[in-house]
Amino acid sequence: WQERSAVPRDSQRWPNGVVPYVVDPARYDIWFLIMRAMRHIEDNSCIRFVHKTKEHDYLSIFKGDG
Repeated sequence: WQERSAVPRDSQRWPNGVVPYVVDPARYDIWFLIMRAMRHIEDNSCIRFVHKTKEHDYLSIFKGDG
């Protein structure tokens, strides 16, 4: 684990550190935990999460097998 590890290429970074996201309704049962985790990341980094509107690239939180 390395704190604030740099991403080598601009193409792999979120523009201005803003990460649009959506949460699958199947995950609303843990909505509070998801929001708490996002706030922790925001409080300890330069990343900011925003609800997805029309963005092409975004973070999708869903129930999966992994």
